[in-house]
Amino acid sequence: MPQPFWTLVDLDGRFADIDPAFCGLLGRSRESLISKSILAITHPDDKADTAADFVRSKGDVSFAIVKRYVGATGEVVWAHALATPYRSVSGRRHMLGSIWLTGPDLAIMRQRSRTSAIFQTFERWPTGTI
Repeated sequence: MPQPFWTLVDLDGRFADIDPAFCGLLGRSRESLISKSILAITHPDDKADTAADFVRSKGDVSFAIVKRYVGATGEVVWAHALATPYRSVSGRRHMLGSIWLTGPDLAIMRQRSRTSAIFQTFERWPTGTI
């Protein structure tokens, strides 16, 4: 089973860091997402639930959600997302997101696994490097 993509989000809901492979999957650059709200890539129908869960956690409680992300060209990517409180070495509080593709999106990712630079990056990415 593939490892999850990861994101690091500050307590205002903005990306502090993001997995390059996840950026590639969405067709977006890391630079274009850093400091943007998580809602910027969340499907419009999932924004309210995502925002409510994030606010409710207050950076102290983990939560899981099945949600849709929107890629640069409008494609929808279904995923399970788990947000977990994380404190960096400097003491800053964040939410560490783990994202697993679901359903047909996972099947498509596996189908591309032998030729896709995105998947190859994803497979090589070390865990626990934040």
